[in-house]
Amino acid sequence: MAARLLNRFVREEEGFTLLELMIAVQIIAILVLFAVPAYMLVRDSANQATAKTNAKEVAVAAGLYFTKNGSYAGMTVPLLKAWDASLKTTGTYVNNSGAEAVGVTNRVTMDASNYCIYATSGRWYVYQHNPNGAFTATTVASTVCS
Repeated sequence: MAARLLNRFVREEEGFTLLELMIAVQIIAILVLFAVPAYMLVRDSANQATAKTNAKEVAVAAGLYFTKNGSYAGMTVPLLKAWDASLKTTGTYVNNSGAEAVGVTNRVTMDASNYCIYATSGRWYVYQHNPNGAFTATTVASTVCS
């Protein structure tokens, strides 16, 4: 009798019950609830750091450009690439010297002592207004180079 009953239980249990599946789905949902926001914060921080690094690279190349030409006038990212071959041409900008990032509306006249360079990554814009200015990070494009 016991062997027959045990045999019946073994044959009838071929999958998970609805309750077991619901508990597993709830556990996965709770894990996702904690993991996704943390991932988004890490990704956003990485974008900000990338934009800052790229802006600093443009600033170094701009300094070399100034040393050679005595002015920032006429400076463009392709010309700066001659000073720094690893300089990225996408996501880095020299304000008022060609195509600007979407939403950037301020224009800066480049001369012997003024420029504005910036870089973008994700939602972040990091810019430096004038050679000795601080690097400023923002998510509002219209404040770049202001």
